[in-house]
Amino acid sequence: MRQSSPSLFRFSAGLAAVGGIILAILAGAAPALHADLVLVQKMSGDMQNGTVTLKFKGNSVRTDFAGQVSSIADAGSGEVLTLLHARRVFVRGRLDSDRLRSNLPAAEPASGGDLKPVVTGTKETLGEHECEIYTASHGKISAKYWVATRHPMADKVRGALEPVSAAGALLAGGVGLPSPKDFPGLVLKTELQFEKIKAVLEFVSASEEPIPAQLFQVPKEYREEAAVPNP
Repeated sequence: MRQSSPSLFRFSAGLAAVGGIILAILAGAAPALHADLVLVQKMSGDMQNGTVTLKFKGNSVRTDFAGQVSSIADAGSGEVLTLLHARRVFVRGRLDSDRLRSNLPAAEPASGGDLKPVVTGTKETLGEHECEIYTASHGKISAKYWVATRHPMADKVRGALEPVSAAGALLAGGVGLPSPKDFPGLVLKTELQFEKIKAVLEFVSASEEPIPAQLFQVPKEYREEAAVPNP
């Protein structure tokens, strides 16, 4: 079995640092959803650009990054499969918080307590939704959020993403940026700044629709490669 480059893990960790999207594969604590859910978001900035699609089905989560890389996580077993579509290969792994934490940018210790978003009192309209503007900061990381308080999918999306956020806080050392439950609605846009690195995450759509079970399986034509452990 061939070995895959460690850059695969650095790529995933980089996405986590600027947008939190890759942490969808860490939803091992997530309860089974009552209905399949598809969440589409757009990421742009200094590290990655493209569409990110999360698919939730039962205890499984699939994350597709701009059609190039996909991750499939099984919440029951803790197994994570990373698919590299251009090469038609996949890497098998498991949730390893120490390994992922070692690849994330170091954040300065918080002054104490859990980080909470601060409402600015400013409102802006995104599409057809009026949004409250919130800000938050932690060490060298600052963020701005556009929150739609009356979005019809707010509760369903927040419920799906909450375990993802909890995993992110664990990897960041116990204190991270605000979780979905800290906002009184659905976050439609997030601007993150880490030193000179900027990332923008925009909500595109969320829908409850049947998802084929085979999307959570490795295609037969893909061959397995062994991951190279971090030194």
